Amino acid sequence: MKNLLPKLQQIVIVLSVVSAIGGGFYSYGVLNQRINQIEAKTKKSVNLTPIKESVATLSTQTDGLEKRLDRLEGRMDKLGNNDNPLAQ
Repeated sequence: MKNLLPKLQQIVIVLSVVSAIGGGFYSYGVLNQRINQIEAKTKKSVNLTPIKESVATLSTQTDGLEKRLDRLEGRMDKLGNNDNPLAQ
């Protein structure tokens, strides 16, 4: 009987230490789960296809406008070299 109380105390101490360690692992798992949920909410994919199509359309339009501008500048150069008094 004399050794019963110290043995029970040791068993209680060991169980409390194991429970504390297990509780720490459980808390760590809950924290990781919350972080994963937050990361899943913030990661949203955006469809960029319409934007890419509009950029492609605008770039072809600007190419056409640049060609027209080059032609107009060429015509202006031809008109500027003319001896016609009305062209001056």
